[in-house]
Amino acid sequence: PLITIKDYHFVNPKAGLNYELNKYQDIYASVAVGQREPTRTDIKESLKTDDIEELQSELLVDYELGYRLKTNKLAFSANFYYMDYKNQLVPTGVLNDVGYKLMDNVERSYRAGLELVAAVPLTKQLILNANMTLSRNKILDYTNMEPIYDPITWDFMTYEALHYSSTDLAFSPNIIASAMLTWSITPQCAVGLNTKYVGAQYFDNLSTKSNKLDPYCISNLNANYFVPLKNGGSVRIDLFVYNLFNAKYVNNAWTYEMTFADHTQYEEKGFFAQAPVNFALKLTLSNFLDRSKQ
Repeated sequence: PLITIKDYHFVNPKAGLNYELNKYQDIYASVAVGQREPTRTDIKESLKTDDIEELQSELLVDYELGYRLKTNKLAFSANFYYMDYKNQLVPTGVLNDVGYKLMDNVERSYRAGLELVAAVPLTKQLILNANMTLSRNKILDYTNMEPIYDPITWDFMTYEALHYSSTDLAFSPNIIASAMLTWSITPQCAVGLNTKYVGAQYFDNLSTKSNKLDPYCISNLNANYFVPLKNGGSVRIDLFVYNLFNAKYVNNAWTYEMTFADHTQYEEKGFFAQAPVNFALKLTLSNFLDRSKQ
């Protein structure tokens, strides 16, 4: 068998500046380079398809500018980012025969946005944490080499080049937000309610309307009780209630499409509907059998 060895040599520098405005506030700026290679599975799966180009390594230059504030009554941060990619490795929306997401390179793309994070102690026992990301995630000057198949034999025939000046990256919602309210009832007992909103997103890279997932909002509840033991160990019980309000939502999907020379198409789509309200119980024993401290 033919064995191909490919070497990747990366240099990933990072530089940043931080300036303290006063003891409560600071601003910062940074630029960083990050590179990554396709995984072994990505390369193996790409060789099974009709792709005309070998998967390339990904190059990212990340620019960030931020502000932080921290007082006794408020912790807040705002971070602007621009992630400039070359040959970004992105999921195509297609799965292989065992459910692995197939990846492909897009030559020019970016992710840009604003991240907001805040923590507010409402009382000594009640804390509100919230965060939100607003973003644009785009592929630029994208040419999709769509394979064309024979309508009779389903054999591969040729490629048709379809150009897109701008299209959305797959699985990249423009808004993600969450809030968590934590109530420390006693030093040993706490309850938390977390609500998360995820905006609409495509599960292909062509912004196909039929390949778009609706936005959804879910809430999870967790409660924990901690019991210290005389020997220095402890017992902790955690109760989790997922999808507390029984929301009906889909957070993932896949698509498989074939275009034939007679301009007809074959399509298959699959959607991963998530579970209704469900529960989990976790028991953690620390140093439970250690009697050396008794």
